[in-house]
Amino acid sequence: MIKNLLTFLLCVSLIPIFGQYTVDFGAADVCEGATTNLVAFVAPQDSAVMWEWDIDDDGVYGDLSGPNVTHVFDSAATWPVGLQVTFNDGTILTHSEDINVRKTPNPSILTDSGCEQSPTLLTAAINNNVTIDTYRWDVNGDNIFGDVENNNAEYTYPSYGVYNLKVKVRTIYGCEAIATNQVDVAPVPSGSFEVTKNCFGDSSLFTSTSTVALGSVDQYLWDINMDGNYDDGFGDNISFQYANTGFKSASLLCITDKGCQAEVTEYFSIYPKPDANFTLRDACVGVDIRLQNITNYDIGTTTYFWDFADGDTSVLYEPIKTYDTPGVYDINLLAISDQGCTDTTSNLVEIFDNPTAVYSIEDACRYSDLEISNNSYTNTGFIVAYKWDFGNGIIDFSQFPDYAYDVAGDYQVEMVVTNNFNCTDTLYQDLTIHAGPSISIGNNSGFEFCSDDSVKLVVYPPAESTTIWSNGTTSEINYVHTGGMHYVTVFDSLGCMDKDSMELTLYQVPLVEAGPDFSIQLGEYVTLEGQGEGFPTWEGQNIVEPNLWRSTLQPDDSGYYMLTASNLNGCTAYDSVYVDVEKSYVLDPTSLVSPNGDGKNDGWIIRNIEKYPECEVTIYNRWNQVMYQTTGYMNEWEGTYGNELLPEGAYYYTITCPGTDIRYAGSINLIR
Repeated sequence: MIKNLLTFLLCVSLIPIFGQYTVDFGAADVCEGATTNLVAFVAPQDSAVMWEWDIDDDGVYGDLSGPNVTHVFDSAATWPVGLQVTFNDGTILTHSEDINVRKTPNPSILTDSGCEQSPTLLTAAINNNVTIDTYRWDVNGDNIFGDVENNNAEYTYPSYGVYNLKVKVRTIYGCEAIATNQVDVAPVPSGSFEVTKNCFGDSSLFTSTSTVALGSVDQYLWDINMDGNYDDGFGDNISFQYANTGFKSASLLCITDKGCQAEVTEYFSIYPKPDANFTLRDACVGVDIRLQNITNYDIGTTTYFWDFADGDTSVLYEPIKTYDTPGVYDINLLAISDQGCTDTTSNLVEIFDNPTAVYSIEDACRYSDLEISNNSYTNTGFIVAYKWDFGNGIIDFSQFPDYAYDVAGDYQVEMVVTNNFNCTDTLYQDLTIHAGPSISIGNNSGFEFCSDDSVKLVVYPPAESTTIWSNGTTSEINYVHTGGMHYVTVFDSLGCMDKDSMELTLYQVPLVEAGPDFSIQLGEYVTLEGQGEGFPTWEGQNIVEPNLWRSTLQPDDSGYYMLTASNLNGCTAYDSVYVDVEKSYVLDPTSLVSPNGDGKNDGWIIRNIEKYPECEVTIYNRWNQVMYQTTGYMNEWEGTYGNELLPEGAYYYTITCPGTDIRYAGSINLIR
C-alpha cells in the first residue's frame, strides 16, 4: 500500500453535518490488485446504526456495508467512493472521496544465459507504463534480494550451471512485483595452444589445445604479432613465418558455442637453423677422406647425420671415410640443432684409381751402384712422381735412381709411385748390402800440421786386396805433405770395396830472421834486430824484453841468442844471432862518498864493477890501514869500518883483477 493506516488517520478531515453529526472515512492510495481498507469515522460514534458504501460510483449505496470494509480495485485509476451513514434518530449523512489505485509493475527478466567467471549482464524489462524506483536481484534462488541492484546489473558466477534468478521491482508509489527466470551459466573454455616447427625460415605451426567442460569451442582468433588485434589467423590450426629469430609471444582468443571466451598467451622462441656446411677434397681409393665440418650454430648443440652415398652413414662430427671403388659420390650432411631445427647440404667427391708400383733391386756391395728396374704403371691418368726410401734416411725422386749404399746391412726399400690425381701405391722390397772390406784411416799426429812437417796416414786393418790412395800411393802407409781431403779405397776379392777419407789442414811456418852477429865490449848494450811473422820470443842471457822483435840488452858473456817466431796455428820457425862480448875491464870509480841518506853518493860508486865480480876492491886510510876489502863489489861501501863510521877525510883504494895486469888506484873523499 502506498500509505499506512496511521498516515490516513492523520489525513482525515472531519466534516460537520447538521451541527451534531459528522461523517468521514479514510483510505490510502493502493496498488492495483491490492486490498484497500475503508474506515468510517462518525461522531458521535455510538449514534451510527448503518454504514453503506458506494464503491462503483453508480450512486447506489450498498456495495459494501459496515464501518470498516475492504475492497480490491481491479484496475489502476482514481475511484470515487461514497459512504452513507444512518444514525439512530433516522438521520442519514453521506461522504465521498477519490481513491487512487496505482499500477502494479509487470517485470520480466531478459537474461537467460551467461559465462562462468565473467560478468553476466542481468537485465529486467518493465512491461507496463510505471516508474520504477528500485531493482533488487536474487541471483542464486535463496529468496534474499539485494545480491545486486539496478536494472542492468552485473554478476559473476564462479562456476557453470543453471541458476534460479529473481528480480523484485518497486515503483515510486511502492508497488512491487517479482519476476523469475533461469540463467544457464556456461563454462569458460580452458585456452591453450602449442607452437611447433619454431625454426627460422620454416612456417611455425600454431595448434590450439583448448577444451571446454560443456559444449564446444567454435571460434579461434589469433594475435600473432601481439598488436592487440585478434585478426592474424582463424581456426584451431594456423601457420605463420617469422622474419627473425628470438623470443616471441602469441595470443589465442577461443570462443565457445555459448559465447564464453578465454584468452591465453604463450611464450616461445624462434630458433636459428644450423648452417650445415663441410669441405672435403677429392681422394683416391683406399685413402681416408677427412671431412671438415664447418657447420655454424652458436647457441646450442648440434647432432649430425652423414650419408656417403655408398650405403655407409655416420653420426660423428667429422667422420673419416674411405672408398673402395673409384667414382663420383654425393655426400650429404644433415645438421640437427638441440631445438630440432635442421639444415642439409651436400658435396660431390671424386674417388680416383691408384697406380701400381712394380720394381726390383739386386743385392749389392757397399759403394756399388744399385741395379734397379722400375715397371710401375697407372690405369688412369699418368705417373707424375716416384719416391724411393732406401731405409737409411736417403730419399730419391727419380724414376731410376743412381744410388750406392755406404753401410752394409739388410734394408727395406720403399718405393711410392704417384699419378696425376695424387693417388699413390707403395711397394716394399728387402735388400742385402754386403759389407766388403771395412777400413779406417789413422794418423800419428792429428789433423793439423805445419809446412815443415808431414803426416803419416795408415789404413786399418791392413788391406785384404788392393789399396788406392787419392795421391796415387798403393801401400797401406801414406806420408802426405799437403793439406786437404785424402781418400783411400780398398777392394776385396769379391769386388766389394770400402772407402774412407780424412781431411788434413796444412799451415805455413812463419818467416823469421834474427839478424847479423855482434861483437861488443863487456858492459855495453846491444840491440837485437829480429824480423819475421807471428809472435817473437828471444832466448838468451840478460833478455829484458823477450817478446819484441827489437830487444835491447847488456850481455855478460859471449853467446847465441835464439829467436823463435810462432803463429796462431802453432807453427814455429827459428833463427839465432851470436854476440861476442870482449872483457876490457873498463872501470870508472867516483871520488866522492857522502852517506847522509839523501840518495846521492850514499855509497861509493865504481861504474861497470858489477860486470867484473872477480875483481878485488881494497880501501885504505892515510896510514895505509885496510878499512874495507871485498871481491864482487856492488857499490855498497858507505864510509864504515865494520860497524863503525869512519871520520870524514881522504881515503885510498886499489882495484885488481886476477889473471890480468889491470890495476886501478885513487883517492876517495868521505864527507858526512
